Amino acid sequence: MKRFRQFEEDVSAEQLDEGSFVRTGAVAGWAAKSKKEGDAAARSFAAGKQVLARKTPNESIEAHLARLEAGLAQALQGMEHMRAQIGAGVAANVSAHLLSGKQAGGRRKR
Repeated sequence: MKRFRQFEEDVSAEQLDEGSFVRTGAVAGWAAKSKKEGDAAARSFAAGKQVLARKTPNESIEAHLARLEAGLAQALQGMEHMRAQIGAGVAANVSAHLLSGKQAGGRRKR
C-alpha cells in the first residue's frame, strides 16, 4: 500500500483537481439524460409506426381516423422527447465549456 507522500509524488495536481470530477459528473449526467430522452423518442416513433401499420381491409372511416390520431399522438410525443434530448445535449455541452472555462480561468490567475 502506498503512503500519501508516494501517492502525491506519482499523481500530478491536475489529476487530483476536484473540478474535473465535478465537470465529468455534470457532463455525464446530462449525457445520460440525453440518451434516455433519445431512447424514449425512438420508442414513441416505433409505437406510432405500429399504430399506423395496423390497417384492416374493412376498416371504417371512424376507425381509420382514430388510428391516424393515435399515430399522430405518438409522433408528437416522440418529438417532445427529441426536444428534451436536444436540450440535455446542449446542457452537457454548455456545462462542459463553463466548468472547463472556470478551471482554465483559475489556472491563468496563478
